[in-house]
This record gives sequence, C-alpha cells and structure tokens, in this order.
Amino acid sequence: MNPQLNHHYVWLDPSQPSPKLLVFMAGAGARPANFLLVQEEAVRLGYRVIGLMYQNNVEVVGVCGGSANPVGHSLDPDCSGNMRLEILDGIDHSSAVNVTRANSIENRLVKLLAYLDNQFPEEGWSRFLEKDGTPRWSQIAVSGQSQGSGQAALIGKLHHVNRVVMFSGPPDARVPDVTDPWIEIGETPAAKYFALFHDAISSSWASVRISRRS
Repeated sequence: MNPQLNHHYVWLDPSQPSPKLLVFMAGAGARPANFLLVQEEAVRLGYRVIGLMYQNNVEVVGVCGGSANPVGHSLDPDCSGNMRLEILDGIDHSSAVNVTRANSIENRLVKLLAYLDNQFPEEGWSRFLEKDGTPRWSQIAVSGQSQGSGQAALIGKLHHVNRVVMFSGPPDARVPDVTDPWIEIGETPAAKYFALFHDAISSSWASVRISRRS
C-alpha cells in the first residue's frame, strides 16, 4: 500500500460499542480529516465509523465529464463506471486510473478491519468480515461525499449493504441531464438509499428512484 494514503479515521464510543459500522469516503482529492463532523455525527447516532482513505487523486468527472464538468465529456459511456470499478476492486478496468489491488477500496477496508480486530479483539471488529476475509457488506453502511458518494453507490449496486448515504453525488452525468449507465439499483434495495444533493445532480437519483423531499 502507498503510505501516503493511509490516513484513515476510526471512531468507536467505548461506552457503547455499536454493532453498526459506517464507512465514509471523501470526495476527489480530499481526506477523511476534511469530514470529521460528519463522522462524529454518525457516532452520535450510534455507529462505529471508519473514515476510509482511498485512491481518489483522479477526479472522475474531470476525466469523463459530468454535472460539474458538462463540456468536453468522454465519448465512452462506461468511462465513469469503469474508473469507479477499478478504484473499488483494483482490477484493470480503465486506462484513466492506475489502482493496484493493494490500494483498492476493498483491500484497504479489509486490511484495516483485520488490523483493528488483531489490535483490539475485545471491540468486535471481526463481525464485519466474512470467513473468507471479504467485507460483510450486509452489516456495513457506506457513505461518501461527491466522488466518494459515487463509490458508495457503486458498492450498494454490487453488494447488499445496510444502507447507502450520499452527500452531493454522484455527479456522473457524462451527457448533461443523462445519468451514466452504471447508476442503477442492484443488490441494495432503493429504500436503503439516502441522499442530500443539489439540483445539478438530481437526475442521477431518478435512476435509483430516490424521491425529492422539501
């Protein structure tokens, strides 16, 4: 792993070790340290929290286009989906990013959970790992801001997670007002998605049937 990407934040209220875990991912170029109040609030609501640092140095909408960059979009309809998949699993899906398996979101989360379980066995971090060493997604809520919210949405598509909580994203609309094809409901039911977003990215949530509340 790249040591420069190891700035995770881990939160646990020792007075009431929660059986619920929230994994939060920051936006492009940001760090978990930029979102301490969000993580602190999740702890107050009864979660243990991991602010997961991942390889977010390449901005997806900067490469593929999107609501934040509507001019000069990529001609590849799968541009954002392939970039995000490689960031998640570390397998070569896209020429726009170079994420190794070691630096993938999946591996970094697994290694961190295993480390926490080894160092603090009494805190019960092993409950979030399957016997084969993969994340026990059904016990994990995933969240993020902007680019991080897109990674949370993708995880929710591929795995049945406890819930998906998205702030300001995902902004992946390669063609203005047309949601990128990877954004759709998959393994996690639509009722488990929650989002706070600006009108500029509201079209993404018609695809996952999140209703607007005023």
